Amino acid sequence: MNKGRDITKTNYPTPTEAQEQEALFSWADIVMHKYPELELLYHIPNEGKRSKSNGAALRRQGLKKGVPDLCLPVARGGFHGLYIEMKRVGEKPTDNQKRWLYLLKQQGYCTTVCDEGWEQAIKVIEDYMKLRQKPCPYCETTFFIKIIQCAKPLLAPLTPEQALRDKLQDLTGEDYRPIQNNFCPICGRDLRRI
Repeated sequence: MNKGRDITKTNYPTPTEAQEQEALFSWADIVMHKYPELELLYHIPNEGKRSKSNGAALRRQGLKKGVPDLCLPVARGGFHGLYIEMKRVGEKPTDNQKRWLYLLKQQGYCTTVCDEGWEQAIKVIEDYMKLRQKPCPYCETTFFIKIIQCAKPLLAPLTPEQALRDKLQDLTGEDYRPIQNNFCPICGRDLRRI
């Protein structure tokens, strides 16, 4: 018997960010029949080593530091689309990346960082695709059936809808929040009688 060494544990190298994204896009190709909108999912090639002249040319063409890696330009749950910053397991977003996530959130996009692998990105995308919004027929306020984790704003939200989403997320601390007792959270009217 081999004392002091656990042979069931294998030290595999941590996948690179590029490998994580390749796995995610392979998954997207497989499940496109379920979510046809995934055809719109794309990668923003903002990373990589470049020569000084190539980097300068790309900056003149609009390349910007910190832009998130992935974009799904599909409106759901009151958001205009979804931006994902993919990070290698154990890595954190840079200040520029945090700034971009914040600015995009202020413009009505759902933004998030996936730093636990491509499986986490799949969960975010699936939750995002299931988002729906439903207006109260009495006060016409839009409230949200499901909330997914989005980047926290640093300043006050720009719209009442964003304020409501942020408040619900702060109150529950959960990814999923059912509407309690089938009452509108704004006017209090019973929604079961609709």
